[in-house]
Amino acid sequence: MTWVESASRSFRARHDAGARDDAERVLHSLEVTREELAHHFPATITGLTVVLHRSAASLSLACPGVPLAWAATTPAARRYLAGWPGRQELHVLEPAALEQRASAVPGSREMLELTP
Repeated sequence: MTWVESASRSFRARHDAGARDDAERVLHSLEVTREELAHHFPATITGLTVVLHRSAASLSLACPGVPLAWAATTPAARRYLAGWPGRQELHVLEPAALEQRASAVPGSREMLELTP
């Protein structure tokens, strides 16, 4: 796995070289959300990097608190805990990994798409 970096106006993303399209979609989604919230929150963070992980194991290795949080979360809600915030980094699963976590419940996939 080769890590690369992509950037938007306000954010950066570190990801596998094969996930460039996913990273661009995540960055676009974050920019849209930032614009929507700017009216309500004029002071924003700067320098945030989104780290996209291919698997829950990779996320767990990078963020050791994730497995503890999963253990403390009810099984039905556990699938939606798919990221971990930090001061300058937001660690999340890649969109393909998020899709694998979705359940058959209506809205599950859409809820997971909002993880970042």
